[in-house]
Amino acid sequence: RVVLDGKEVHRLPAKELARTLGLLPQSPVAPEGITVSDLVGRGRHPHQGIFSRWNEKDDAAVAAALEATHTEPLAERAVDELSGGQRQR
Repeated sequence: RVVLDGKEVHRLPAKELARTLGLLPQSPVAPEGITVSDLVGRGRHPHQGIFSRWNEKDDAAVAAALEATHTEPLAERAVDELSGGQRQR
């Protein structure tokens, strides 16, 4: 039995679970040439509706994530150009 916030994980809707959990692979692989900002933005997918368009709220969430991890200076850098330590942040 796996419980998250008092709820059994297998009973949660997939989108709700995706909003709560994230995946951090041990060997980070990102699409070639993707920027840090774009990669962080992919984490917004579970927070959008099926027909939603990217909006200011999404921009603000990405900016907040970059600020919280002190990675704003890396926002426009390609992920595959980062050092191991920079990738971990």
